[in-house]
Amino acid sequence: MAFKNLLDRQCLIVRLAPALDQYKTPRAPIRETLGPYPCALSRKLMQAAQEAPQNKATEVYTLYLPKWADVRAGDLAEVSGAGKYRLGPPYRPRNHHTEAQADWEGEA
Repeated sequence: MAFKNLLDRQCLIVRLAPALDQYKTPRAPIRETLGPYPCALSRKLMQAAQEAPQNKATEVYTLYLPKWADVRAGDLAEVSGAGKYRLGPPYRPRNHHTEAQADWEGEA
């Protein structure tokens, strides 16, 4: 079975690029959307912590993408049918595909 057949979802990568005006003063960041890319998610870890007023749930996933996907640490991945995830540094094992740690945080 080919790797591309395992990528069962689509995702958009959202990158916020810093912007400066003509006087080098910071402005609102520019939102850059890349994709869509085929992808797959697998869960690695789930934690829950008591915080006021509700519990805080943290889920850590691994996001699998094609090797040509342009992802960086800090990007936001919007995965179809699964939500939004903050990405860690990408890893390309043997230059075959791209993996990135994807963190999802929400209230339980």
